[in-house]
Amino acid sequence: MNNKGFDLWATSYDQTVQVSDQNEEYPFAGYDEMMDVLFEKANQLPCSKILDVGIGTANLAHKLYNEKHRITGIDFSQNMLEIAKGKMPFAKLHLADLSKGMPQQLQDEKYDIIMSNYALHHFEDATKVKIIKSLLSLLEPAGELFIADISFDTELAQQKCKERNIHHWDDDEYYFIATKLLPVVSNFAHVQYKKYSQCGGIWTIKNKG
Repeated sequence: MNNKGFDLWATSYDQTVQVSDQNEEYPFAGYDEMMDVLFEKANQLPCSKILDVGIGTANLAHKLYNEKHRITGIDFSQNMLEIAKGKMPFAKLHLADLSKGMPQQLQDEKYDIIMSNYALHHFEDATKVKIIKSLLSLLEPAGELFIADISFDTELAQQKCKERNIHHWDDDEYYFIATKLLPVVSNFAHVQYKKYSQCGGIWTIKNKG
């Protein structure tokens, strides 16, 4: 789905997510639990500088914003950003397409926490790796990158999920598969993956050294 599609989806996005999660269905099963986990991880230190990549309607970011964290967000949907701005009037929000690289406004910034929730599955694995490397370069030395997304332990697990959800499966997306990506990311970063549902998990990534 392109940015125009997300612009159209913006007003009903939150409801779509909640229905899918409450019914424990693909693609958003486990969503609320993972957002609660990320909130606890990101809220450990006061006034952290946080970057949300693919901030969308700011479901998680606005909770951290209310805890006085300094929020920067990027998204490629103007309508999504307008909803986020309504929740966080003093956040720094940028319209940007990750497929074209990190926005120039972030080049000299460093963040305590970077998070990306349900955004990177739109990219092939090679592009995911490039984006992860770019995000790691924006972290403070003790910073952490958290990715909550549609994820599977193995290709077989993904295939089984697809068979159960074939009537609304999206073949145009590239979901995280731990057995494929963990070895690649481990070459340049410390990485952990934890599964939270049939189709959701959290990746915790830190710079080496």
